[in-house]
Amino acid sequence: MKKKFLVLWVLSIIGSLSFFGINVHAEESSSKVVTQHVMYDDLSSAEKNVVIQGQPNIKILHDQEKIKLVYKQGIGEPKIPDSNNKEKLSVNYPTTSNSQGSLPKTGENDHTIYWIMGISLTVLTISLFIWKRKSLKTMLVLFIFATGFSYSTIANAAANSLPKETVQTLAKNGTVYSPIVTVDNYEYVGYIYTYSDNEVNKQTGNVTVKYQDADGKSLADDVTLTGAVGDAYSTEQKTIEGYAFKEVQGNPMGTYKKEDQIITFIYEKVMQTGNVTVKYQDADGKSLADDVTLTGAVGDAYSTEQKTFEGYAFKEVQGNPMGTYKKEDQTIVYVYNLIEKDGSVQFILNDQIDDKEIIVWKNGNSTLFPILYYVWDQNDLNSKVTDLTLNGKVGTSVEIPSSYRNLFDPQNSDLTDADGDPLYKGTPVYAVYKDASGELQLAPDYYHFYARLDNYDNKPSLYLDETQVINFYINVLVEP
Repeated sequence: MKKKFLVLWVLSIIGSLSFFGINVHAEESSSKVVTQHVMYDDLSSAEKNVVIQGQPNIKILHDQEKIKLVYKQGIGEPKIPDSNNKEKLSVNYPTTSNSQGSLPKTGENDHTIYWIMGISLTVLTISLFIWKRKSLKTMLVLFIFATGFSYSTIANAAANSLPKETVQTLAKNGTVYSPIVTVDNYEYVGYIYTYSDNEVNKQTGNVTVKYQDADGKSLADDVTLTGAVGDAYSTEQKTIEGYAFKEVQGNPMGTYKKEDQIITFIYEKVMQTGNVTVKYQDADGKSLADDVTLTGAVGDAYSTEQKTFEGYAFKEVQGNPMGTYKKEDQTIVYVYNLIEKDGSVQFILNDQIDDKEIIVWKNGNSTLFPILYYVWDQNDLNSKVTDLTLNGKVGTSVEIPSSYRNLFDPQNSDLTDADGDPLYKGTPVYAVYKDASGELQLAPDYYHFYARLDNYDNKPSLYLDETQVINFYINVLVEP
């Protein structure tokens, strides 16, 4: 009989534990939620500064969630918090608002052990009653005593102390946990919320940042950012030479997720122009032709021309005769050597006076004298006007004597017509004759001799391969 009694007692304990469903299975995606009831006066200064007022509504997202419900000793009815009031005494609270379903409430006293004891005694009493009916009265007394002990203990604990700490295992799926905060004889102040995650359970996410043109062509290397899921990330809008930012596809700032994210910065090509200046010079840096400036879009191709110059041979080019335009100006110099050849310039006198004689009046008598020659300077009878040949190296400058140079700068005559216009335009020259005594004399001043050109714009500057011929003519105007 004693063995039966012992077996029944053990079975009653096991049955009681099974009845209350002690769960030892932990889900992989679960959170350990700890709820504590504490007195405000027992908090540290740091804890008092982070107490949050209002009803706690906690999203279950982390491996460990801890809520401390804070109270003061109250008198009379407990203070019911406003569920809409989430004012914090010191720091910000990460508010949540998800109502995906209700979770088990907490706040009542945890007196499971007393229930187990009471039910165990009840089962034991019934068992004894079955085996020993004679002891029925004794069993009833024991049953009443056990039941009364259990309920009196619960009532006494609820009346004199805050509820004990509770630990629950809840699904980590973002549902809202809202514990009961009212406790008889205590004034609810607020709550302190903390959380943590197991290192092994932390997940990471990747954000790939791309830089492309409108056609999808990559303009810079991809950048991959990695961080814990839920942590914040930010991307960089780069400056790319020759391109202007157009738009970004994706969120340039956000939080890491389990799924890979791609952020693409799109750029448009900017039309920039560049200049190429082409110079043509001899070996001494002297310009042989006007500079040529080429302009085009940066990156486009350019090509330059190697010109040919009379009396010069190409030597070298400095710079790239073909290439692409750049933002910076470029200079290309073609250099030429002077060719050592002889050149000449000839001034040819053309006397257009038919009667090469002059009339000289003296004492009322006139005498004809032949013109011997002409001079440039009336004060120098040796400054004869004649043909002139100048020689020099091809490409070098032609140095023209001043008397012949004046041919290219004609003067207006002092003699004018009825309208006041000059009778001729040219360079003055003077006729020389020999008088009866054999002396050289200038023609009388009523003879106006002058030299002229057909073309005043062909003044030679450089010696060329071919001979340059300048024809000039002698004319005369005689005053009546």
